[in-house]
Amino acid sequence: MTSRRAGYDVFQPDPDVLSRLWFRINAIDSIPTLEDLANKQDKKGYVTSLIAVDLEDIVGKSLEQFLDMIAVKAVGSELLMDISYQEIGFSPWGILIQVMGDVSEVLVNAGIVARNQAGG
Repeated sequence: MTSRRAGYDVFQPDPDVLSRLWFRINAIDSIPTLEDLANKQDKKGYVTSLIAVDLEDIVGKSLEQFLDMIAVKAVGSELLMDISYQEIGFSPWGILIQVMGDVSEVLVNAGIVARNQAGG
């Protein structure tokens, strides 16, 4: 969603998206605990997180390498599945990226939930 201010388009994140983000700005680079992931997943096993990435960490990576990197930054594991992402803006920490993905394999691998509970 955008609005016009002083002749420029200004990005305004969807309030519903912001309400689902479960981060604190001052802890943007902290990886959530497995218990946090288990508690914050939606009914389909998805979590949403906000990460900051330096541009130099993106340049030269393949899509698979990029997805692995943002998965690790978002949940601490490359096992995040069905990843979607959107650039939200810029900050002193780097490019802000909203990451959403299925965390069930992360929780199964950690022994937090059984495979049948994760839907797999």
